[in-house]
Amino acid sequence: MRRIALAAAALAVCATTAVAASAQTAAPPTKQAGKLVVGFDLPAPAFWNGRASGNTIKHPTGFEHSLSLDIAKQLGISAANVQFLRAPFSTILLGGKKPYDFALEETTITPARARVISFSSSYFSANQGVLIAKGTPKPTKISDLKSLQTCAQASTTGLDWIQHKLRPAKKPHVYSASSTAAFDAVQAGTCQALILDVPIIVSQAKKKPGAYGGVVAQINTHEGYGAVMAKNSPLKPYVSKAINALSKNATIGKLIFRWFGYYPYKIPVLKSRRRSGVGQLLHTFFSPLDFLRAVPQVWSGFQFNIKMMVVAEALVLVLALLVAIVRGLPGRAALPFRAIAIVYTDVFRGTPLVLVLFMVLSFSTLNILGLSSGSLFTDGVIALTIVYTAYVTEVYRAGIESVHPSQRMAARSLGLNYAQALRFVVLPQAIRRVVPPLLNDFIGLQKDTALVTIIGVTEAVAQANFYSTDYFNASGLTVAAVFFIILTIPLARFTDHLIKEREKRERAQLV
Repeated sequence: MRRIALAAAALAVCATTAVAASAQTAAPPTKQAGKLVVGFDLPAPAFWNGRASGNTIKHPTGFEHSLSLDIAKQLGISAANVQFLRAPFSTILLGGKKPYDFALEETTITPARARVISFSSSYFSANQGVLIAKGTPKPTKISDLKSLQTCAQASTTGLDWIQHKLRPAKKPHVYSASSTAAFDAVQAGTCQALILDVPIIVSQAKKKPGAYGGVVAQINTHEGYGAVMAKNSPLKPYVSKAINALSKNATIGKLIFRWFGYYPYKIPVLKSRRRSGVGQLLHTFFSPLDFLRAVPQVWSGFQFNIKMMVVAEALVLVLALLVAIVRGLPGRAALPFRAIAIVYTDVFRGTPLVLVLFMVLSFSTLNILGLSSGSLFTDGVIALTIVYTAYVTEVYRAGIESVHPSQRMAARSLGLNYAQALRFVVLPQAIRRVVPPLLNDFIGLQKDTALVTIIGVTEAVAQANFYSTDYFNASGLTVAAVFFIILTIPLARFTDHLIKEREKRERAQLV
């Protein structure tokens, strides 16, 4: 028996090793087994060189062409099985299925784009460069660009930077066809400063020496190019692993020097005028233009906060009252129920809401005990209800215990049982007394709906963060704060009014 057991164990180890080895050498999930289709677009000097022929390219060379072959080699696909498919840049940023496995088209990785498509690891670091026309004064700081006629290619981060960071006096010219139209505009002088990725304008300037005023500066944006794939493409980890390996063994570095032959640090970096601490704070959080522009986006998320608040408050009012009643049940028979109520209130009053949110999300996602809501909104409401029911239970209990025992005894002497005395005598007085503290708890609940952003609900704070990421300004967070204040202040004033009315009644009773 012992030999049989050892043999079985050895077979299990061998099987496990074989499965692991098979997993490591598994063929990448390309559209066609053993083949790789790479998207490209022209013109892209030094990135893609060659002549377009229908939907493919003849005699291709260039940085991204060489990189695609090296990635294919890492994936175990021969160069003969790599196909190139022309994909206009404006189409690769759209969602949906893609006719290629991945596209290499100098596409900057941004959070906004990553919500629609998938990116690999970055294979190229690229700031925005400034290519000026002949006769244009050389800018030495970012503010010098404000008075120039700028231009950019459509759907590029250069255009985003002009519109949302630079905000020049003159509306930028936008060229949607290709970068060729933008370069022609600089050469003709109709565009004084083209903002585009450094390697692209450096390559173009070398291709046409003397046609432009020169690549005079770069803008430090810490950008990186990534291979573009359909959203949630199963090929993404394979391509990212290949790119990381090529970066580690210096293959990508050698390709950059081979095809571009320039040193980025030799191009001067334009710097913005340094604001004072207060000026920077006002610009970051209280920019009037960004404030107004962020309102629609943040409002779309704030509607989720309102819905969560209404649903959670309704549930808390009912459940907290039930728990408070259970905690006050008399007699030994009710001891287990009282113990459960005490443990519940103690545990969840002492547990941060953030942890409860993660616990509820885990139960729902992993379907633990068959508990799965299938909705992040529902998970957020459940977590808020669990925590605030524990708090409001104590508010109700304080109100119930504030009713003098003689009230109960008088009710019982009139023939009412325990439940009837509670229903008709104790609770009406208790609830009336605790309305102000209840409203204070609900003010806290309104604000805490913002915490559900950590589990992925796209409420006001999440939308404000999206705006900050897309437009490099945090005024969206200020908009979210204003929405919460507008919702909270009326309830706070109403609470103050109720407290004053109660004080008046109590003083009148004393007289």
